[in-house]
Amino acid sequence: MNKRTKKTVSLNEALARARKYCALNERTIRDVSRKFEEYGVMKGDLPDLLEALIHEGFLNERRFATAFAGGKFRMKKWGRNRIKAEMKKKGLPEELITVGLAEIHVQGYLETLDAILIRKLNILKRKKKERQQIIASLMRYALQKGYEHSLVSERIKNLGFDEEI
Repeated sequence: MNKRTKKTVSLNEALARARKYCALNERTIRDVSRKFEEYGVMKGDLPDLLEALIHEGFLNERRFATAFAGGKFRMKKWGRNRIKAEMKKKGLPEELITVGLAEIHVQGYLETLDAILIRKLNILKRKKKERQQIIASLMRYALQKGYEHSLVSERIKNLGFDEEI
């Protein structure tokens, strides 16, 4: 149902709108299903419309998973844990989450983690924080970004903080 006019749209119009919606960004089946519900499409018509979008190549969850994981890692510098959690929220199955996370190469992952830790360390040094406060802040920051605890503690030790983390 259209929010402004309170009218439902025809199936052909809903499909045309969904094609435009999917052409802008990669989408999940859940995203497109919600959009169809906004258009007022009956639940019984959803499978046929979704199948048409998949067949035409507008909707591909594997492609979404790789684009989502790669994009969030490159642009927002998120770690695997956060990316995985967000992909679960999107309703992706575990095997597609694994495919998406495989897009993140180990060397680039470590370099990115080191870069965000060094950037945060420089900020904390300017604030004249104590050593334990710096370690705790670095750990919290990296964990909040979604990096694995063992990996973060190892990389912090590599920065010269040899104490137990």
